Amino acid sequence: DIFAGTLTWIFHAMFDGVSFNMNELKRVKQLARKGTIIYVPCHKSHIDYLVLSYLLNRNQLPCPHIAAGKNLSFWPIGVLFRNSGAFFLRRSFKGKDLYTKVFNEYIYRLVNEGSSIEFFVEGGRSRSGKLLRPKLGFLSILIDALKDGQCNDLIFIPTFIGYDRVIEEGAHVHEVE
Repeated sequence: DIFAGTLTWIFHAMFDGVSFNMNELKRVKQLARKGTIIYVPCHKSHIDYLVLSYLLNRNQLPCPHIAAGKNLSFWPIGVLFRNSGAFFLRRSFKGKDLYTKVFNEYIYRLVNEGSSIEFFVEGGRSRSGKLLRPKLGFLSILIDALKDGQCNDLIFIPTFIGYDRVIEEGAHVHEVE
């Protein structure tokens, strides 16, 4: 509730408004009764995961567990995100057999319990505003969980979060230079 109140204040200060499709949100509520919800938003800003969780919370839907890059696991943001449902993962699992097994089991457990998950199929933020080529590693873990009987169904919800102007725009220009 404290985090939601803080986000309300931040969003009112940063944005002229937040709009969403209430009919589609009602549809997500209905689908959530049938299987594990997997939110798959595009990723243009660090605000993306905050906006989605905020809207879900405000509309009496559970906030998803969010797959976040290990680079966001720094003090104090990492603690705040972890306590808000984020879990951190490495960009590559190559040569990390134990890490891979433990991580996969964690995802299996989440889907087995019916917990919703949010992940960015692009892997990282788009610096150009265009969608990036999908990275299929996390998606394959989810599909394996379904194949292994960890859940009855996975319901993927493609999610678009758009901005008139991305907050990190200045940082993106600096990165390109």
